[in-house]
Amino acid sequence: MGKRDLSEEDIKAQYITPAIESAGWDIKKQVRLEYPFTAGRIILRGNVTSRGQKKRVDYANTLDIKYVYASHGDEFVEQNLLTGEVRNVPLDAFPSSDELNTFSC
Repeated sequence: MGKRDLSEEDIKAQYITPAIESAGWDIKKQVRLEYPFTAGRIILRGNVTSRGQKKRVDYANTLDIKYVYASHGDEFVEQNLLTGEVRNVPLDAFPSSDELNTFSC
């Protein structure tokens, strides 16, 4: 079975999470999976209110961050949110938590 046949959850479990753990991250203590960061849009219909879907991030340590990463399982794409710089990062070169804490903009 090729990567194209895998679900998003399969890609995360087989490629992305192992790459993050190999970089020294403690998945249970340092990483939040499928983290909702909004309660959902408030929808008003007359006197009835409801909430829309929560917005989520797949992997997040905190939302007060300098860097964001995306991956399809072959590599990571890193974007520095302060400078806008974008670069490709191989799976085996995902930065450790110490490296991210010492990166400057």
